[in-house]
Amino acid sequence: MDNQTLSTQLDQRVIALWLDSLDCLHREALKPCKVILDTYKVKNSLGILLQYRALRVECSDEALRNALMIGYRHYAAKAYDFGFDICFSVNGEWSVAYSGAAIR
Repeated sequence: MDNQTLSTQLDQRVIALWLDSLDCLHREALKPCKVILDTYKVKNSLGILLQYRALRVECSDEALRNALMIGYRHYAAKAYDFGFDICFSVNGEWSVAYSGAAIR
């Protein structure tokens, strides 16, 4: 197996473990969405480029995304347990990425 295949399988396993860690209500709310492990980059105040991994919840429309973002604290805290931030998006357009460390 090549590295790309192994990386994809590992990402899928991490996502499955994260979904399993959610309670039934929050897991059901994510059913119409696609969860993806994604990378985003930001520059800090010193101009240094920082790279983060995030669980991105891709929603089919803005109403669904907005409804899910009501419970963002729960999703962010659970994602932080796995070492990730969380972000909700529609058609690939990201919302704010939430860090569970800042919430806890």
